[in-house]
Amino acid sequence: MGKLSGSTTDLQKSSSHCPRQLYLTCLSLLDDRGSVNTNMKPALILASLALISHGAFAQASDEKSVLLEKEILKAEQAWLDATKSFDENVFQRLLREDFVGVDSDGRLQNKVDLIKATEEIASGSKRTNTPKRSLNAIRVRLYGDVAVVTGGMAEGRTKGSLIRFAHVWVKSSDEWQLSTSQVTRVVVTKP
Repeated sequence: MGKLSGSTTDLQKSSSHCPRQLYLTCLSLLDDRGSVNTNMKPALILASLALISHGAFAQASDEKSVLLEKEILKAEQAWLDATKSFDENVFQRLLREDFVGVDSDGRLQNKVDLIKATEEIASGSKRTNTPKRSLNAIRVRLYGDVAVVTGGMAEGRTKGSLIRFAHVWVKSSDEWQLSTSQVTRVVVTKP
């Protein structure tokens, strides 16, 4: 009988990266001493190859997720910058035609409404001195060509979030566009 390189414990540690059934198959090849029956070597080789290929697939999948998350965060930053600069062209590019927004007062806005409000602000009729805004507590969840981003936004020197938001981004034509935005004011209570 040949010895398995590594131990049952090593195999158990790697189980978090392989399907449960494959893990149980690998364990069934071992006897109480951690030895592999010689008749079982082909099965062990196949199981090992399956574990290795699954690990490589998981790593490639993780790398793709990281790249997609970076794309989403870049789009979020472009959105934040556009809300500061009132850049209509950026809104045109970032917003889907079927965009629906809910502002912090509960009012609904579509793409046309939002761009019209942006034009009014940019023209100066409603322009105010916009304090520095920063995002915090950002969480990105990916579902294929859809991403849900939740987070907070602080203005000025305020610690914590004054606004909480949820954004739904949809990838179309290799570009992420904002489909839905919901914003909620955070009520700050003084101790």
